[in-house]
Amino acid sequence: MVLQLAEALSVPLRHQNALLLAAGFAPAWEESRLEGAAMGPVRAAIAHMLAGQAPYPAILVNRTYDLLQANAGATKLLGFLLGAETETEAEAAPSPNLVRLMLSPALRHLLVNFEEVAAWMIRRIRAEAMLADPLGADPGLLALLDDPAVAALRPADLEQRPDSPTLYLRFAKDGVQLALFSVIAMLGTPLDAGLQDMRIELFYPADAATADWFKTD
Repeated sequence: MVLQLAEALSVPLRHQNALLLAAGFAPAWEESRLEGAAMGPVRAAIAHMLAGQAPYPAILVNRTYDLLQANAGATKLLGFLLGAETETEAEAAPSPNLVRLMLSPALRHLLVNFEEVAAWMIRRIRAEAMLADPLGADPGLLALLDDPAVAALRPADLEQRPDSPTLYLRFAKDGVQLALFSVIAMLGTPLDAGLQDMRIELFYPADAATADWFKTD
């Protein structure tokens, strides 16, 4: 009965397990690590998508936007924006949280449309937090909004709406201007709570200058 209700409400697998535990039942869904032996085909598919996005950025994140994997295009972008001298240094840096990175002072001043992007991120995270957890708003997601950059935003900032058909990330540094938009891919038929949490974000250039920058070594 619990599972039938949860499935009818499209409750994520992780939180179906939480409902079952709250009702006194054992979890129904595994939560495997991507490194596990059974995940070989999934790892191969993810690697194929990340590599196939070259030269443009692609990343793998979990439900709380921790950066799990990144392709060479993403490493190049982060290295340029954050000041890593080489792509190898950028690859060796600790894996950041994508939301905290976007809100950080290191990146905020390089994001030309910061208020617009931040407003969209806040609305998205709040919506995901409420939809994801039937027992209350997902604390892991809401914790991402416990950030001074969010507190500093004025109510008017949160009403920002892009004038483009999709949200662009507009960066400017050292005379270089980059504009990107993203497409999100998720596993279509997950039967594992860990896999359902993962998403691949593919970034595409919004103009020819951005495309040329990524194509240049």
